[in-house]
Amino acid sequence: MDLYEILESLRAGDISVAEAGKRISLHSVEEIEGFAKIDIGRQVRRGIPEVILAETKELGQTEDIIRRTLENSDYVLVSRIRKDDRRRIIDLAGEIGVEARIGMNSSTMMLLKKPAEPRGGKIGILAAGTSDIGVAEESRLMCEAMGCKCRTSYDVGVAGIQRIFPILKEKRRQ
Repeated sequence: MDLYEILESLRAGDISVAEAGKRISLHSVEEIEGFAKIDIGRQVRRGIPEVILAETKELGQTEDIIRRTLENSDYVLVSRIRKDDRRRIIDLAGEIGVEARIGMNSSTMMLLKKPAEPRGGKIGILAAGTSDIGVAEESRLMCEAMGCKCRTSYDVGVAGIQRIFPILKEKRRQ
């Protein structure tokens, strides 16, 4: 059943709104050359972009998924990018005319046509030490892709709670 038939069935009262939604969501999965299925409607339905786990894919596959996703979405997150592939993905962003936001000390980047619309969410991301920055940055990029404003503070420590007080004081003033 194509999209038009689904809408006609809904208008005729043959299916419920919930059933129409379910059937429409099935149309939002797109197959890429037999190796990947991407959810091209996720951003619209859930407000969460597609996330590509790059470490288990060939570079060409990752590039194909990025290109196809950005045909239907304003942004995509690429996580666990192998060091050897990082430069090429940054170059790809330039070739297709999108911005690449790179997480500090992270193997994750967000490629975007335009920033996500702010939704009012405010997220605080704290990392105990500098070795946690990469994971915190991956979280920050995902939150930003979901339209949230992020406040970060890294190396707040776990041994001395007093290390967190300056950042809390600063954030309270903002």
